[in-house]
Amino acid sequence: EKDRGRMEIALGAAAVSLGVAGFYFASRYFGAAPAPGPAGAAGPAGAPAPPLLSVVERERILLAAGPFAVSLDLLPKNTEGIPNIIEEMLITILSRGRYEGVCRTSGAHSEVLQIALDITDGKEVKMEDHTVENVVGLLKKFLILLPDPLLTFALYDDWVNLGKEDEVSLEQVLEVLRKMPRDHMVLLLRLLRFLSDMAKNEELTKMGPGNLSRVFTPILINPKDNSPAADLMFVSHLPFLTRIITQLILSAVDLNRAVHGSGSAC
Repeated sequence: EKDRGRMEIALGAAAVSLGVAGFYFASRYFGAAPAPGPAGAAGPAGAPAPPLLSVVERERILLAAGPFAVSLDLLPKNTEGIPNIIEEMLITILSRGRYEGVCRTSGAHSEVLQIALDITDGKEVKMEDHTVENVVGLLKKFLILLPDPLLTFALYDDWVNLGKEDEVSLEQVLEVLRKMPRDHMVLLLRLLRFLSDMAKNEELTKMGPGNLSRVFTPILINPKDNSPAADLMFVSHLPFLTRIITQLILSAVDLNRAVHGSGSAC
């Protein structure tokens, strides 16, 4: 098991592909459009063009009423501190997501956005009424739109440095975890347990810890600076970040036990 874990970590780091970096750049730049303004409004001749907004920035405006694109501390939660909407997503994906490529593929962007808009508008939305692909897309959208990434801007360097280590102890990981805002830490531990459970179906889904980490790494963490230089730095850091996320998935039960006193508590 230990050798297999090391192999997963090595493969996860080595196989970070252009697709992962492409996902990150697409979320920042593709589909950029002017900032929304009054319908039909036009600036005076010679006035500077409105700033271009990335897909993420536009959707943060569209969904600003919550539960998307708002701080975790503002969301209604269950008794374990997990946002209700996320718990429903995770249960749905885990119970029905038993096909090859689950979590790697998401539903159509327009469909996922419409579900998010319905939730934002206060309409009753049941995850069980939607395809797993759309629920996966909704989960990713929730995580991408967080004002502060789940692993936080402040701890970006800490996670990169852990990923550069040849061997990382449980205590080293816990030291960084305990620096996180509590809402972030609790949700991260729940997400890791979910990913660990998903990885148990690897023979069927082809989505073990390494593949799952490649999907979720750029969703869980990115640098606060969005300059071109920072973007290039982030791409160079992806192998280290993917490596540590793989290890977090493999250590999910131990991390939950260390923080909550039980491997199954959240």
